[in-house]
Amino acid sequence: MSRFKTEMEDNISRALERFLREQLGEHATSVTTYLLGNMFTVRADNCLAPAEQELGQNEQHWRLLQEGKARQFEQVKPLLQEQLEKLTGCEILNIYSIVGQDGVRFEFFTLSDNLENKL
Repeated sequence: MSRFKTEMEDNISRALERFLREQLGEHATSVTTYLLGNMFTVRADNCLAPAEQELGQNEQHWRLLQEGKARQFEQVKPLLQEQLEKLTGCEILNIYSIVGQDGVRFEFFTLSDNLENKL
């Protein structure tokens, strides 16, 4: 793996960790980015607060929590897109986000260019 790819992955991870904390109030214990061609995936561990973890034990409450988190993310998604486009130098075409009951958040990004080749 090239040093530049590793640096970009680390930069994206730090940017997303800061974004999650500042915009969504989520304090992930670790954030890891995986860059592959014209896409990258970010995994953020332990994104649920203790009260949210408790809600996750009940399926109906979990669905409501998940819906609320999705709406919250949609409100701030343009800001994340702007920040990551500046960082990567690529247009972000799509962002997909999901949080599991185990507190792991996955973000999937598709790009206009093959960022891996640019590095």
